Amino acid sequence: MTWKPFDKLLPMMAILAIVSGCGTAINGAEDALTIQEQHPISVDRQMVTLILTPISGSGTLSDIDHVRLRTFADGYLNQGHGPLMIIAPQDHLDAHLMAGNVERALQEIGVTAGAVKKTNYAKATGRDVVLTYAHYVATPSACGVWTDTRRRDRKNLRSPNFGCATQNNLAAMIVDPHDLIAPADMTSPDSAIRIRSVRAFREGKKTSTATDQTIEARIAE
Repeated sequence: MTWKPFDKLLPMMAILAIVSGCGTAINGAEDALTIQEQHPISVDRQMVTLILTPISGSGTLSDIDHVRLRTFADGYLNQGHGPLMIIAPQDHLDAHLMAGNVERALQEIGVTAGAVKKTNYAKATGRDVVLTYAHYVATPSACGVWTDTRRRDRKNLRSPNFGCATQNNLAAMIVDPHDLIAPADMTSPDSAIRIRSVRAFREGKKTSTATDQTIEARIAE
């Protein structure tokens, strides 16, 4: 009987090939990415600016300036962060008169006096009044990665586009992208509703919501 060393070597090589092939298909820590990590939403701080030019010899606001200022103030009230800056040139009477009128108009619109900050810039030849505030913009990652999608995936990973549309929709729908960085401050409670409920309870009245008897509840079979 002749001994053939290759008779035992070949099966061992086949087993090693199978084991090494399976080793490449094991999911590792680098594959454990969440949807937020694979398709991140970047939040960037940007400045919003409004430039108003005073009429020569007058610091009043024109009708179009009032409309532009209201639109600007609404944007600040909804998405603004930090102070609303009013920047006027030094030693320019018309510009300083307009800056005062702008500040009063902002307070009438609803911007509190503490949120407005005034400063000056070197006059040179400028006479414009500049208003500016910071807001945040959400930018999602780009979708449509189709490379290697038809190739066999032995790791059984999700497709590169999975969750991308959801992240893009979230970035488009969120009112204030700064909420992705830190939660918004809570608004003041409605004291009138609390007092009304306590008064009704003390008087023995019902404090629960009235039930509409005309509504029928049906259970689908």
